[in-house]
Amino acid sequence: MLSIDELLVPARLILIVVFITAGISKLANLQGFINTLINFGIPKRIHKAIGIALPCIELGLAALLMISDTVWLASVAG
Repeated sequence: MLSIDELLVPARLILIVVFITAGISKLANLQGFINTLINFGIPKRIHKAIGIALPCIELGLAALLMISDTVWLASVAG
């Protein structure tokens, strides 16, 4: 039987990959992501700020998950 620690490492790695992929893909097509936010109904006065902040937050959470001492912070923020 696997211990909880043996299950947490693969789970963290999966989350890291997901956050990095999501953040980079949004930044690679920033205008497309901002258009998606507009179509989703985000107010025009904040769509650019959210369009830039969300991918940065995703990349930041991935970075926090990579460091054992900051995993708790990533779990609270996410």
